[in-house]
Amino acid sequence: MPPPDEDHLHSDSSAGLGSVSNPDPSDGPDRPAISPAAHGGSFEERFEVDEEFSAFYRSTIRQLVAFLINQGAAVHVAADIAQDTMAKAYRRWTKLHKPRAWVHTVASRALIRTIAAVNEDLVPHQATFALFTTARRRSSAACLLRQMT
Repeated sequence: MPPPDEDHLHSDSSAGLGSVSNPDPSDGPDRPAISPAAHGGSFEERFEVDEEFSAFYRSTIRQLVAFLINQGAAVHVAADIAQDTMAKAYRRWTKLHKPRAWVHTVASRALIRTIAAVNEDLVPHQATFALFTTARRRSSAACLLRQMT
């Protein structure tokens, strides 16, 4: 079974890893976080969902940032990933059964994608460059000695 996509991870799977669902088109990076109850339900229901998520956010965000830093993220990267993950969690709030595990999984995978996407400039290794330069000098010196004899 392929690993579940973190954006669609729900903890109601019997395997404990979650299940894959269809992608949500509102998950694009330029889309605002919209409350899961914003499209229906009474004001009281929406207020209750927002209050519940707010409490979760306040109790989890620092731990999530610390988790990402512990995984090797810079502070600003960890904060950005944690915030993006919380926005995704907010959009799915009524569907998440284990939100703390879900946000840690999603954030961890986002960090892995971020690290994998870093393009490094390839610079010749100093020792290799020094050996090449030394060998070139020796070769030039040997040529000069041969010409002199």
